[in-house]
Amino acid sequence: DMADDAVAVLDSRLTVGGGAVLLLLLVLVGVARGVISGDVGGMLRRIAFELPVSVVGMVGLVTLTQVLVRLTDALSSQVLGNFSADIKSFGTVVASLTVLSGQQASAFVIFVLGLVTVLAGLVLVAELVVRSALIYIVVAFAPLVFAARLWPATKGASRKLLDLLVALVLSKLVIA
Repeated sequence: DMADDAVAVLDSRLTVGGGAVLLLLLVLVGVARGVISGDVGGMLRRIAFELPVSVVGMVGLVTLTQVLVRLTDALSSQVLGNFSADIKSFGTVVASLTVLSGQQASAFVIFVLGLVTVLAGLVLVAELVVRSALIYIVVAFAPLVFAARLWPATKGASRKLLDLLVALVLSKLVIA
């Protein structure tokens, strides 16, 4: 677990470093473009507004994501905690099938219910693993996307990245 954390910190530092280099490059290109085209207002807007937003996005997204994941985990646990009585009553109903019907019929029903439960559990685990991997990938690419925010053609990419990240984080609550 410690090795995974060290790799994650190293990866995030490399990604933030790459994002910082890209950010500096795009600031310089934006200034040069503003000077060449005579768009001083656009150049100043990029430096005064877009640059701080990009830096805050690059630095704060990891912390914000961690807070949202913890909040979603707590809410999901709360939602799932409300179903323990329902699970017990379902078990009671399945156990009563033995009394109501023959031994073979109840064994078949229990087998089918068990098979469906196992398959649903496997699908659920696969969904949660893919969700976690996608969260890591989105957070890893976030510094590059926020750095690219300074280029007018890619300005909307950061909004789409945030929408995707929020959807991925909240999907656990929806699954619960």
